[in-house]
Amino acid sequence: MKSLFKTCMMSFALLGSLLLPAMQSHAGMLAVFGDVNSMNDNTAGRNKLLSNLLGSGTRVLESKQNTDFPAAAPFSTYYNTVAGVKATASSADITSALLNNYDLLFLNIGCCGGAWSNPYSTTEIQAMAGFLQNGGTIGILEEPCCTDTAAVNGMNAMLASLGSTMRYTNWVDNGGTATILPSLLSTGITGYAPNTFGVITGGVAVAQVAGYTAVAYEIVGATKAVPEPASLALLGLGLAGLGIVRRKKLG
Repeated sequence: MKSLFKTCMMSFALLGSLLLPAMQSHAGMLAVFGDVNSMNDNTAGRNKLLSNLLGSGTRVLESKQNTDFPAAAPFSTYYNTVAGVKATASSADITSALLNNYDLLFLNIGCCGGAWSNPYSTTEIQAMAGFLQNGGTIGILEEPCCTDTAAVNGMNAMLASLGSTMRYTNWVDNGGTATILPSLLSTGITGYAPNTFGVITGGVAVAQVAGYTAVAYEIVGATKAVPEPASLALLGLGLAGLGIVRRKKLG
């Protein structure tokens, strides 16, 4: 009986090793920022927001493929002041191979100017979506000024392609110190003050002014895993073995 019991326990150990890979799921964080001014300014509130976004990561890529405001690289500049963090600013095309080197991708798309068009190709967006699926973090700064229809539609199409339910809706021509709502990104943020900003719906609101959301995030890429048939068969054998052991004990 001891031998049978030991065999059953070994079966369950093997079962665990088979089920864990099947049940693992990955998810990344996608954060959207609707005000270029407050994200371009080096303030304590903005810096804490960026620190929370990076979390325990150490490698940051700030991608800027347009020439609109902000023209500089405010995010990589800040992250390079944080101990243990290495940040790079680049206008290179986004590829899966490139993203393998980073924990956080920050898209510095900025404010609309002239005829707006999404600077990122379909192939690049697909690489970003895979990055999220593998647990990466993406931040996007884009302010569709004055409810620029092309910018709103373009950004919303990009968010949808990344698997997000967040959307830009309109543009608020006022500002003030934001109300910081409880969330994964909110710890320790004080004094964050959007000026005018693109309003975001969906996801988890982080910063709001007069009830309008200027910063939000969403966990993207989580999937419900289903055990493989072989794992289910092994589970059945293990349960049957335990039933035999129990019957022998009762006998």
